[in-house]
Amino acid sequence: MDALEAKKRACLKKIIFTVVAFLFFLVVTIINYGKVQKQQIDYTEVEVMVTETGYKRTLGSGSRNPAIAKAPEVIVEYEGKEYELINVLDGEISRYRFACKLNTPVSVYLSQGQLYSNINGIKTTSSTGKTYFITLGVTAVLFMAAAMLIGAYVDIKKKMNEEKAV
Repeated sequence: MDALEAKKRACLKKIIFTVVAFLFFLVVTIINYGKVQKQQIDYTEVEVMVTETGYKRTLGSGSRNPAIAKAPEVIVEYEGKEYELINVLDGEISRYRFACKLNTPVSVYLSQGQLYSNINGIKTTSSTGKTYFITLGVTAVLFMAAAMLIGAYVDIKKKMNEEKAV
């Protein structure tokens, strides 16, 4: 019984620490999200010609499910140079395919020497955007850890109740 009581106390301390850390990172994540949305970004809207569209293999290239392993890829020409558009979403790929087939220019966003498909791509690849995604990831991990610890705590309490009943 003393061993279970010690486990219960240790687990409770871990739960309290994890929940406090989760709440802290949740607040930081919310603040970072606000900063990402309000940040002043420097960009210029430019006209480009689409030269190639398709899908490229991403980190999950060894996956059995090809839908998971591919991301839209759009190559454009701007001022005589070819660029790969950044942050092309699945829903946007058809727009670029039609522009490529019809040989018509499309508007994209130029920022710090790179071309982006949309303004959110500029925001999320900034240092503020990267910080937001890091804190979001830490918050998610802490949430899962807290849930697992609470499950372990419930199991310990069940074992203690079973031993009392015997």
